[in-house]
Amino acid sequence: MDKGLVCKEDILQGIRKSALTDNLDVIKYVYVEHTGEITIVKRDNHMIANAINKIGNIKP
Repeated sequence: MDKGLVCKEDILQGIRKSALTDNLDVIKYVYVEHTGEITIVKRDNHMIANAINKIGNIKP
């Protein structure tokens, strides 16, 4: 991230603005475009549902 002069807070702000969420579990990829814009690719609903089911099946 030093090379592109982008800090963690910039990435998190881009996720909140672009993906309209602060839940990193729904994010698949984050790209910093050559213009400096941050692009987000969300996981599809099927992947999210599977992850939730796995968490729900964990026994203490």
